[in-house]
Amino acid sequence: MERVSILIPVLRETDLLEGLLKRISSDPYQNKEIIVTIDEPTKSSLKLSQRFKKNVKFIFNKKRIGKVNALNAAAKRAHGDILLFLDSDIIIPSKSKRFIGKVAEQIKDVDILDIKKKIIQDSFLSKIVKYDYITGNIVSLLFSSQRSAFWLCGAAFAMKKKSFEEIGGFKPVITEDLELALDSYMKDMKFKMAKNIEIYTKSSSTWRGWLEQRRRWAFGTGRHVIQRHKDYSEIPKRTPRLFLSVLLYFFWPTLTLLLALPLLDTIFGKTITVMFMLLQLLNFSGAIPFFVISLTTAMVFKNVLLFVAMYALSALVFYVLSKKLGFRFNPLEYLIYYYFYLPVFSTMYFYNFLMGLVNSKRFSFDWKV
Repeated sequence: MERVSILIPVLRETDLLEGLLKRISSDPYQNKEIIVTIDEPTKSSLKLSQRFKKNVKFIFNKKRIGKVNALNAAAKRAHGDILLFLDSDIIIPSKSKRFIGKVAEQIKDVDILDIKKKIIQDSFLSKIVKYDYITGNIVSLLFSSQRSAFWLCGAAFAMKKKSFEEIGGFKPVITEDLELALDSYMKDMKFKMAKNIEIYTKSSSTWRGWLEQRRRWAFGTGRHVIQRHKDYSEIPKRTPRLFLSVLLYFFWPTLTLLLALPLLDTIFGKTITVMFMLLQLLNFSGAIPFFVISLTTAMVFKNVLLFVAMYALSALVFYVLSKKLGFRFNPLEYLIYYYFYLPVFSTMYFYNFLMGLVNSKRFSFDWKV
């Protein structure tokens, strides 16, 4: 039985930490250790540490050292063969009776084991953001089919300690999980998505918090891509299928448009042609003006139908994959996500990504690296 070290970084305190520690401490897997690193601990987090000091190792930092430094320090102190990284604001569902044991079993044939991430739906915004997480899990599933990945959501995943040490741990960047994933990819390390293991993560319930987080992610991704552009240029050559999977992820809305447009153009064009020929054949010349008005109306209807077809195609794919991943799909929520959330998110993300590429000095984030 391999030893599993569970590493949890905390900034000051979190409401979900106590439940998470109870859940992990009571997990039947015996050969484990729990290490919690707390930056700028509060009175509440210090009291919490006293209640769990028998089963949990706590590292306190009076000054904020950041998630990357906290996890690297904890990894150095860890004695496990497997490192299980968990954010402090997650919930392990009660139905997962052997959470740690399943991680230990499923990581045997790979270097990195990604864990399915669902969102705690405690607000209207979280119900819409859920589809971001579905997309992320879809991408992880695609990568898992290729046994290799350069993308990773760091909220919950496991990695063999020897592999973690081989790539030098987390790098001091904003998107440390992307950096780690790309490092592992360049080392030809094996990746897969876990089966029947999942966690629930908390997302910001306010638009302001959501915007700040997404701006940071986009800016950090821009910096990451420009700094590692040579490595990214190798991806289409090394793993073309993986590269196509990424394109599918980023350009899925455009793809639905490209699929819907030719179909509607064909149907619409043939219908108009047949109608016009019938009018000419029957010598209904007086009906031509009415036909022109009807044609204008039909063109408007065509555009409406196009938008509906785009949504239907995208929703169908999301429904099938959501069902495969065990997510609940709501057509109305996805309608709001597709037509309102996604355009706003894409515009904002692209702008901040560009700012990251040029390393704009106007941007500052509450994030320590």
